Amino acid sequence: MTISWPLLIIALWWGINTPLVKVALREFPPLLFNSLRYLLTTILLVSFSWMREGGPRVERSDWKWLFVVGVLGHFLNQVGFILGIASTTASNATLILATTPIWVALFGALLDIERLCSPNLTDSNTRGILGASGYQMHMWNGVSDAKVEDPPRTRDRMD
Repeated sequence: MTISWPLLIIALWWGINTPLVKVALREFPPLLFNSLRYLLTTILLVSFSWMREGGPRVERSDWKWLFVVGVLGHFLNQVGFILGIASTTASNATLILATTPIWVALFGALLDIERLCSPNLTDSNTRGILGASGYQMHMWNGVSDAKVEDPPRTRDRMD
């Protein structure tokens, strides 16, 4: 069996990302932290692009779509991500993020670009949607165990 080291490194990075963000939120407000994180990432990626390819090249006609994708695909995504992590545990945030393939299947079916499921349990969409029930049971169990009088931030903080 061959190991894909880049994929393993990415999987490890994604595994530690949410807990590290949760720890950083002890020191920074969520939106400030994410702004600083993306400013640093932008500087690094543009510098890397400049060294490797002589800078980013974007056609004038592509700027409109680049803006739309940037707002919908990154800005709104990251605002939701950072505010979500700030309001729950790292474990719950990771479980919620793990449902992304299920949402892709459902929206793909709504847009008529994916087949939602088939009666065959070997179909990946069917297995994904069935797997969602496990996430939901964990989340509902966590919610039902919470005390009504506990403020949400103290119950969910990683201390």
